[in-house]
Amino acid sequence: MSLQFVSLGILQAKPENVIVVFERFIVSIADQPEDVPERQIELFRGDDHTVEFTVTNAAGTPIDLTNSPIAFSVKKNPQKDTALILKRNSLAGGSDSEILVIDPVAGRFNVILVPTDTEDLDGEILYLYDAQIIFSGKKLTIVKDRLYLRQDITTEV
Repeated sequence: MSLQFVSLGILQAKPENVIVVFERFIVSIADQPEDVPERQIELFRGDDHTVEFTVTNAAGTPIDLTNSPIAFSVKKNPQKDTALILKRNSLAGGSDSEILVIDPVAGRFNVILVPTDTEDLDGEILYLYDAQIIFSGKKLTIVKDRLYLRQDITTEV
C-alpha cells in the first residue's frame, strides 16, 4: 500500500503511513487506504475501528506522552459546542477503552471507536475531527482534518 507523505503542503511518496507536519509536530495515522487524502480518516458507520496515531516533533523525535491527557473530538460543524464523538484517555477523564496510549515514549496512541459512536450518525458525510494533548503543561492541537463516515449496508450480523 502506497500512502502519501505530507510536509508543509508538499506531497511525496511514503510507503508506511500518512505523515503530516502540523505546526511543531508530525502526526502519522497508521493503515490509511491509499486513496484517502492527507490526514483524513475514513471508516464505516456502525463498525468497530481503532485509529493509531504517532506524534513526533518536526525533527522526527517522538513526543513522550507518558503524562499527557489526550482528547479526540468529531463534529459536523466546528461552531457547535457539542461533539458527536468525544474520546479521552484516563488522564483527561476518559478511559483506556476510549484512548489507549500504546507506547507513550514513542508517542503512539489509539483512538478506539465502537459501533455506538457512529451508528446514529449520517453516512457518506465529511465530519471534522481533531486531537489535542497537554504536553509540558500546554494544551496543543496536534492534528485537525476530516473524518469521512461511509454508509454501511449490513446493519445486523
